[in-house]
Amino acid sequence: MAPRPFFRELEEIVAEIFRLHGFDVETNIQIAGLEADLLVASTQGKRAVVEVKSYSSRTMGLSALVRAAHQLIATKHVFRAQHAILAVSASLSVTETDAIKSAHPGLLVYDVNALTFLAVRDAELYQRLDEFLRRSQPFSNPARIIPTNVDPNFDLDQPAMQERPIPTQTLKAKELEESLRNVPPGDGKAYENAATEALTYALSDHFATWLSQHGSETRMSIYDLIARISSDHDFWNTIITQFHSRYVIFEFKNYTDKIGQGQIYTTEKYLYKTALRGTAIIVSPMGPDENAIAAAKGALREHGKLIISLTTDQLIEMLDLKDSGGEPTDVIVAVVDDMLMTLER
Repeated sequence: MAPRPFFRELEEIVAEIFRLHGFDVETNIQIAGLEADLLVASTQGKRAVVEVKSYSSRTMGLSALVRAAHQLIATKHVFRAQHAILAVSASLSVTETDAIKSAHPGLLVYDVNALTFLAVRDAELYQRLDEFLRRSQPFSNPARIIPTNVDPNFDLDQPAMQERPIPTQTLKAKELEESLRNVPPGDGKAYENAATEALTYALSDHFATWLSQHGSETRMSIYDLIARISSDHDFWNTIITQFHSRYVIFEFKNYTDKIGQGQIYTTEKYLYKTALRGTAIIVSPMGPDENAIAAAKGALREHGKLIISLTTDQLIEMLDLKDSGGEPTDVIVAVVDDMLMTLER
């Protein structure tokens, strides 16, 4: 049986944290097409909707958090709750918290430091949260957690959250998904264009520059897309520091079958660790076959070159995460974590 998604597990932990502090908790309640992760009520009858976000990095970009806050405010309006709480597994700075609250006065933000403080009252629950964070954030430093004193009973006893118009968001996931789905099998250029647009949108928080159809200095080889990492995300920092990659190459293969080892070997030739270009991501409808997986692991084991394979469905999952206030990089983290865990000598 496949493990439960990390976000569902964190929802359960956060629900137990609120129950520990005397709240009544309902989970996954739907009204008018919107779902509240948690609906909590204090003994005084004050209610809050809680949006729980699990991230693969202890540090997060502000834009993803703002998108999550916008989504939460829309949910709060529908549920007619007095308060809204954004609970995240990332560690937020005062500046980040203030930026979110400036857009939504009265919004309560409980980051991993606050959740840890609330869980420490129960040793078993604290241990469960700690183990969850270690599993869901494989490239993060656990030492970053500094428990922060919060009191949800006091917070919910305050006057109801100030009402403001719900901000309009530009959501593109469905449009980009449709473009990917409508590419005819075997049409390489159309697939490249659709996948490039999807990737640049999904990973816009983490890359500063994108260059399509870039050739090598001698023009002997041309790869589909190259981008420069500009991110504080723990995974992308690991790519920079441990895999010697400030730049990432992207290749798109619109094959009707799974890609084989030949595509891996071709992509490997584009990678030069001394040029800070030791990582590539290949996107294809079906993903890699067993020989391609073995070839990618061989490139990593023997030369330290990281070649990541994603399917079209995984790219679409990244788009959905982007629009919902999640972190698209989480999809790539899961692939790389599995690759490193199963790497043989």
